[in-house]
Amino acid sequence: MFSCLLKRVLPFTLTLIIGSFLGVLFNFHGTGGRFVRMTARLEQEDVHLGLAPGRGYGHSCRMYRRDLVAETKPLFIHLIPHARVPRYSEAYPTSMLVRVTFGADGKVQDVEQLQPLMPDAMQKAAESAARLIYFEPETINGVPVTVTKDIEIPFFTGGKPMGSD
Repeated sequence: MFSCLLKRVLPFTLTLIIGSFLGVLFNFHGTGGRFVRMTARLEQEDVHLGLAPGRGYGHSCRMYRRDLVAETKPLFIHLIPHARVPRYSEAYPTSMLVRVTFGADGKVQDVEQLQPLMPDAMQKAAESAARLIYFEPETINGVPVTVTKDIEIPFFTGGKPMGSD
C-alpha cells in the first residue's frame, strides 16, 4: 500500500519542488502582478465607458459589458425582386442598373436610374421593383444609417426571367 501511495504522490511532489525552484531561478512569483495590471486596465475601460470604477469582474459583468458594445453591421439585402415588364425586345438588356438609397428606417427612400436610354415601361418596372427590396439597414455603433448603393434589377416577363432560355 505504501508503494502505491508513493507511486501516486511522488510525481506531484517532485513537480511542485521543481516548479518552485524554477520560479525562484527565473524570478517568477505567480500571477499576482498580472492580475493587478489587468484589473487596473478593466477599471480604466469602465471609466471610459461611463461606468462606476471598481465594479466586480465576474460572469454577469461580462454579460453586461457585451450588451454595452454597439455593433457595426453592413447593409444586408435579403431580397431583390425581379421587375415585371409587359413586353421586351431582344435589343434591350435583361437587367437595369439603379442607384438605391436605403433608409435608416428600413425603407427604400430614393431610386435613381443609371441607364436613361431604356423604354419608360422598363424604367418604371425597375423603379417599382427597387422600392420592394427587402433589407436590413447598415448600422454604425448600433445606430442605423442611410446608405446609397448601385443595384442591378433583373427583368421578368410572365413565365421566366429574361435571358434564361
